[in-house]
Amino acid sequence: MSKVTLDNYAQAEAFLNGFLNWEKWLGVRPIAYDTKAVDLERFANVLALCGSPQLGFSSYHVAGTKGKGSTSAFIESILRAHGLRTGLYTSPHLESYCERIALNGQPVAEKMFCELLEELSQFMPAPDTTEQPASLRTVFEYLTAAAMLAFTNAQCNAAVVETGLGGRLDCTNVFNDPPFRDGAFHVAVITPIGFDHISVLGDTIAAIASEKAGILQPHGTSVMAAQPQAWAAEVEATVNATALQRGAEPPTPSAKLVEVAGVKHTGTNDATQPQTMTVRLIAGSDLDPQESTLSRALATAGGMTLTSPLLGAHQATNLQTAIAALLCAETLPGGGELSPEAVMQGVANVKWPGRFEQVGDNPPIVIDGAHCPLSASALTETMATVFPGRSVILVAAFMRDKQFDAIVERLVQGLPLREVIATGLNFPRAMEPQSIAESFQRAGLPGQIIHLANTPAEAVQQARQAARGDDVILATGSLFLAAPVRHAVAHK
Repeated sequence: MSKVTLDNYAQAEAFLNGFLNWEKWLGVRPIAYDTKAVDLERFANVLALCGSPQLGFSSYHVAGTKGKGSTSAFIESILRAHGLRTGLYTSPHLESYCERIALNGQPVAEKMFCELLEELSQFMPAPDTTEQPASLRTVFEYLTAAAMLAFTNAQCNAAVVETGLGGRLDCTNVFNDPPFRDGAFHVAVITPIGFDHISVLGDTIAAIASEKAGILQPHGTSVMAAQPQAWAAEVEATVNATALQRGAEPPTPSAKLVEVAGVKHTGTNDATQPQTMTVRLIAGSDLDPQESTLSRALATAGGMTLTSPLLGAHQATNLQTAIAALLCAETLPGGGELSPEAVMQGVANVKWPGRFEQVGDNPPIVIDGAHCPLSASALTETMATVFPGRSVILVAAFMRDKQFDAIVERLVQGLPLREVIATGLNFPRAMEPQSIAESFQRAGLPGQIIHLANTPAEAVQQARQAARGDDVILATGSLFLAAPVRHAVAHK
């Protein structure tokens, strides 16, 4: 088909709105999730016609239920601190689709975004045609293809690519056709796995772990984060079995390579202050302590103390996984060795908006994209560390396909809640405020402290009016809540 012309971002967004968007309709409309409905070969054919851009840079492919975004951000920031040209592909976005495709730490410009979609518009499905060997049929397919083109066009040395849903059938799972060009290599990374998207990925840990492990490839190397203790053995057994089925080596547990301990928040009642963590090489690991200046620094008795703006004890796991992934590759993309100074700089400068981010003061207003039970538990622990003893006014919004009752239970048990304001979102998957309120009541919260708001702006206004001197306002339950709360705070 002929290409479209997109003169501005609004036109690009309207173009994408003409295609299936799983993020909007998952759990609302029935969506098939199998090899027939999700045709990776069709998507791979599009990339092949574009010159297989995904083979032109070293790739770090990240899958998991929790922490994959933060882990991706750590890896990219550390690589960029070494002077490499980097790409980062993540989802969802807060404000603009451009955020999902970052070059050297910055979202692509709107003009470039339009040009990428114009180039890919030739692969629109022909009308009344169900079978085409190469076509793009979903918003995520367009964005993923655009990211691969952007990274190659910018001559990135390395790109960190976060899966969208699962792994096995995710259209980011295209790093399976080596050889890579110019000495590029591939690293697969699996972060903590838990229950999420159970209607699609399965309702058991084994089923979900198998889907995530679908990114493991016979070539390259792989690492896996420490898993929740309740099902760590089951995840490890499932992932290792899946790796062998795919002709890949089982991933190396990151906890067998490095340890991250001594997490300490440097501020008091202030989420804008960083935390410190100490990283050490595990004695007797498969890594040679003399392999690089970084491994030598990590092998010392004191290890390395790193400062990070990403808060919470769970970020120790994410940093551990990121450093393990970098060490497992044995070299930097394009050659050269890992530097302790660059690692310190990369960790100190990492940015990951919407994740325990303080966006207001007096009272403090924090936004966090906790979207699954694991994330909710991590959030309550971080709140207790950063704002000890302070009561919480909670602004809550959820997607209806999430395990919202389990998330609510963790929030009720782990936070000193004084008020809860359930709000709606202008999003097809969003729960109604009344349904959210009922979930909090099922968790044992008295109805008189639960309130309803039609919009996040209204919820923020209610929270501010109700706040007392020691309160913290926390907005969580969905990353799609972050942007409207940020806007409400900025335009009070």
